[in-house]
Amino acid sequence: SLMLAVCDWHLETTRLLNRKLTLSASIETNAKKKLYEIVRECMQHLESPGSQHSRKPEIKAAMISWSVFGIVLQWSEQARSEPAEILVEQALPLIMAGVRTP
Repeated sequence: SLMLAVCDWHLETTRLLNRKLTLSASIETNAKKKLYEIVRECMQHLESPGSQHSRKPEIKAAMISWSVFGIVLQWSEQARSEPAEILVEQALPLIMAGVRTP
């Protein structure tokens, strides 16, 4: 759902800005930061109380958020060659495989 929301957001934002390929740097920076915060907050609910791995959640949240944003950006630059749902179906297992390792 989060990845689809990023696809929808990117489509709407680029449409509103009347740009075909990229967002302005400040909007992109804010979007990356907000996406990281959302992922990090979701991950906090999955952490075990008293977990000894204080940096792992931040690293995983960065990996997920940057992966999602990067894939969506590439998808958009390729003129959205496939529906967003297909993109998510193909990309999400790859992203999650990278963060499921201990």
